Amino acid sequence: MMDGIIPNLMKYLLFVVNLVIFVLGCVIFGVGIWVLLDKPSFLVLFHEVETLSSSDLNIDLYTIDAYIIMAVALLMAIVSFFGCCGSIKENRCMIGTYFFFILTVFILIVTAAVLNFTRDLKTSLKSPLEEALKKFEDQPIDDEAMFAYKNAWNEVQTEMKCCGINNVTDWMNVKTFATGLNKPEGCCMWEKNGTDISNNTSKIEACRKSKDSADSSRYYFDGCFTKIMKTIDANKNIILWVNLGLLGIMFIGLLFSFALCTMGHSHHAYSRLDEN
Repeated sequence: MMDGIIPNLMKYLLFVVNLVIFVLGCVIFGVGIWVLLDKPSFLVLFHEVETLSSSDLNIDLYTIDAYIIMAVALLMAIVSFFGCCGSIKENRCMIGTYFFFILTVFILIVTAAVLNFTRDLKTSLKSPLEEALKKFEDQPIDDEAMFAYKNAWNEVQTEMKCCGINNVTDWMNVKTFATGLNKPEGCCMWEKNGTDISNNTSKIEACRKSKDSADSSRYYFDGCFTKIMKTIDANKNIILWVNLGLLGIMFIGLLFSFALCTMGHSHHAYSRLDEN
């Protein structure tokens, strides 16, 4: 059995730490599933842009993050099992296994976080969007790809209340609109006073004919790209703080497991598997 107040305290603290890691692992795994099932509309747009643009836009590099999160979360839950059982059963072998794997996960999370936060998303996403925008067709005929692309743009602009990449003037270079119209209908589903005009044909047409600039007081004619990046940055900041908290808890677990393993030598507190 464990001798001394401090070793016993560390034993139960390690159990609690790993219980927290297990719960966090399950929560993060659930978040990963939610991300896969509830993709934001701009990811659909990126997918359509990928088929139209000659630029190197591999959308899998961004959607694969959800799978990485789920894999790490599952590994965390499994590793925490060794920590919980090892601390309660006072088994040095399990604690040593836990220490090795938790250190590996710790390094993987740090590496993934550094790679994720050093990626230049702004350049790699904006150029393909600008190139694909030139191919926009407001009235595609017998072209499923262009029809899907048009719908993706309209959905993004409606959902995020924006117009174009930088602003409404981006659509001035598109020549496929019907006479008098100068922007897609996705720019004209909402007025800035909060009125939903998606079912008002006359108001939508008036908006599509409007020559208001990006600072329009009536319509949402500011760009979508800034809002997309704000959404991505907000999600990255949430992930950053979650990772920092998780790394802090894992670091405490590393310290406790290392201390308990070394204490075990002098107090014979942890039995080896071959001694059973």
